[in-house]
Amino acid sequence: MTWLAGLGFSPEDILVEPTFEVRLGRSVLKADSRSQRDPGKFNPRADVLVRHVDGRNLLIVEVKAPSEPLDDNAREQGLAYARLLRNGGIAPFVVLTNGVNTRIFDSISGKELGSEGIPPEHGHVKAGFVATGDIQELRATALEILVSLNPANLMLFCREQVALRMRKLRDINLLSGRKYVPDLYINRPEAQKRLHELIARGRRVILLIGPPQVGKTNLMCHTVEQRLNEGLPTLFYPASAIGGLSEELQDDFEWILKQGVASQSILAERLSNIARASGKQLAVFIDGWNEATIDAARSIDQDVERIVSSQISFIISMTTVAARRLLTDQTGDPSFIADSAGVNQQDLLQLELRSSFQNRNWDIVRLENYNYEETELAYQHYANLLNVQVPYRHRKVSDPLLLRTAMLSCQGGVLPESLEEPLWLGRLIEAKLGRARLRTPQAGRSLLTTAAEELLAHGSPIREDRLTARWGIPLSEGVPDGLFEAAILIRRAGTGKSTGVDFYYERERDFVIAYWTRNWDRWMDTEVSTIKSELADIVQTEVGRSSLEWFLTESTNNELLKKVFGDLACHDNPTVRRLLMSCAASNFWAEPIDPDWQVYAIRAGLKDGSMEVRLEAAEFLDRLRIEGEERSPLSTLAKDRQSIQNLLMVDSQFPLEPRTTGEIALRAFLALHSEGAEPEDFDEWDFDHGSSVTRVLADLAGTPEYRAIAMKAFAYIAPHAFFEWLTPQLPSDGKLAQEYTDAILDALGNATDRIHEFLYTMHEREGGMLDALKERSSNRRERKKDLESHREWFQRLRQIYSPIIKNFDCQELQQFLDDLEPEEDKRKARTPKSRPKRA
Repeated sequence: MTWLAGLGFSPEDILVEPTFEVRLGRSVLKADSRSQRDPGKFNPRADVLVRHVDGRNLLIVEVKAPSEPLDDNAREQGLAYARLLRNGGIAPFVVLTNGVNTRIFDSISGKELGSEGIPPEHGHVKAGFVATGDIQELRATALEILVSLNPANLMLFCREQVALRMRKLRDINLLSGRKYVPDLYINRPEAQKRLHELIARGRRVILLIGPPQVGKTNLMCHTVEQRLNEGLPTLFYPASAIGGLSEELQDDFEWILKQGVASQSILAERLSNIARASGKQLAVFIDGWNEATIDAARSIDQDVERIVSSQISFIISMTTVAARRLLTDQTGDPSFIADSAGVNQQDLLQLELRSSFQNRNWDIVRLENYNYEETELAYQHYANLLNVQVPYRHRKVSDPLLLRTAMLSCQGGVLPESLEEPLWLGRLIEAKLGRARLRTPQAGRSLLTTAAEELLAHGSPIREDRLTARWGIPLSEGVPDGLFEAAILIRRAGTGKSTGVDFYYERERDFVIAYWTRNWDRWMDTEVSTIKSELADIVQTEVGRSSLEWFLTESTNNELLKKVFGDLACHDNPTVRRLLMSCAASNFWAEPIDPDWQVYAIRAGLKDGSMEVRLEAAEFLDRLRIEGEERSPLSTLAKDRQSIQNLLMVDSQFPLEPRTTGEIALRAFLALHSEGAEPEDFDEWDFDHGSSVTRVLADLAGTPEYRAIAMKAFAYIAPHAFFEWLTPQLPSDGKLAQEYTDAILDALGNATDRIHEFLYTMHEREGGMLDALKERSSNRRERKKDLESHREWFQRLRQIYSPIIKNFDCQELQQFLDDLEPEEDKRKARTPKSRPKRA
């Protein structure tokens, strides 16, 4: 202060710790604790600002303690403050001092001028101490630096961005009807763990997929808030509310962009710089990709490609039914997002199937209905939170939306013994209409029916003017606000500035289509020919397929499903046949669907001309193995040679190989194999036994038509039994025809892959069988017994593997043997024999 006074500055020209306002995005709040908080503004504080008598800014002075260095961070902060001044313009010079050393910088160029002073011939001096240059770009760079230097500023911005973007999804009112109510959130441990692991590994694109209304939005919102609480930079965008990702990012980050410059490369570079400076990965969550219009969805894919980097990851949620539409580009090839998540062309069908199978190469988190533990947790949480009694005879449901809806409806009361979703959905929609402030309840029902019909016909959000015209409402009035406030309808952004109207919940849309618009519940009294015609029409749009699948998989419609399924082959449209097969697989557990009908349905699916339908039947088989032990019809199918042959032919379109879509068929063979084995066939070790299925496959492997594919299936379901069958087939001179060799090598690939899984990774937590074998009892006698058992199995496998290793140079099998040999025997073999002592 003495120095400045000596230069002729008065106290009025020197501002100590001045604050100045800078806007970050549209809703960031930040102010110095000693200054007035101003909504939507960020108020950084400099140390000293020196002004000319006429109000022009001259110097920013950053002062440090004598022990503090005048480093680059101090320089960058001083330059940022100088460039962000608005009243009085940019301060052309920055001074750093710690009382011992002094550095002076040009605020525009950032170059150091030395510590002696500012030369009179300097351009800023000649211009009357007015900074010149690209002011907009300088301000943008300054804000980027300011946020980068202070992680707290970045986190503040992220919190406000998330709050703004999440406002139509989130509410703390339990009865608001919003998708994400934090107090109603039910933890999904497995999905949460995998999502966190993929983000921690720095995966560039991660997909969260599943059927509609199983909790994807809840998991996304919960994860976003969890990350923010942990101080991890995170952004959130609902796909339904954005026309293009780049435009929305530019809107949020306009403070780091030069006005008029909207290049994605500049945006990507500056976002990466901010993330890099923070030292943490920036995670951008995009919820409900399937809810965007077709053009907007493709635009999101292109924008992600331009912006993603080693510092920026994207986590994107979508429904499985939209997999092909979203994960392929205009030429039918995998989109950038698909490719980045590890999804290839053939994987698309696998994603659409409601399979528990998870390809290890995918950066994907699959979310389905609650598992047993999650169901129990949900019932307990809702019952305590909402004071609901759950009767002893109540039949619990695992559907997240149905359970939440019923619990909220029964708040303070008793849950009924059974929950029929159509009934509860109807009540819920009627209650929402009652809160929508419409003229009459009938008017609301009519409005929703019209909207549902439009969506069913066109498969995309409806233009508002089209809806009002259909309803006979003046365009000036628009769609009644109450329908949006009650969370029945929602406006979805299209390309440019266009918007469309859609249902807030897909499940409610499906209900209105099924019960109010098309009256599918009356099909029991309808001629089959009429139903066939309507089915072919319904599946033309994604909305139609989603609604029909939801309707036919309702437990109350099982008998109707059997009627509609009928003779599967009578449906000319393969999309219809596949959907019906999928519905049958989804309802395998329902009481009215008897085992004999299940056998009929699976056989019909396995002989269908569409390999996609056959895969649906294979998925049905796999589910029966996992879930349907007591009522399983697998024992009948395990002896059905024709069905086994039909399942093998899936290979013509989907190769029977692990980690591909064809693995679904292999798992179906495994289900049949497990069911078709006689008790005397079983050995202590899983891969050594045969079954009625392996006997059929061995027989088919002797025919040229089925040789290669039968071997692949045989080798996968029972590798050791396959080796023992194969060895006697090999010629004594070792000469094999090329096609026979190729078939065996393909089969060996399946066998070694399965053995590898069995030995090393069969149980994710406990490890594989190899780890179990190495564990020895602490009891000496038991330890000796364990070792002998280990040795016996090792010798048996060496006997099985040796001919295969010798004939096909299979190094993987050799590695298995090396790893399987007991450590005690390895040490013994390495210990040199002692020499006899000399006399």
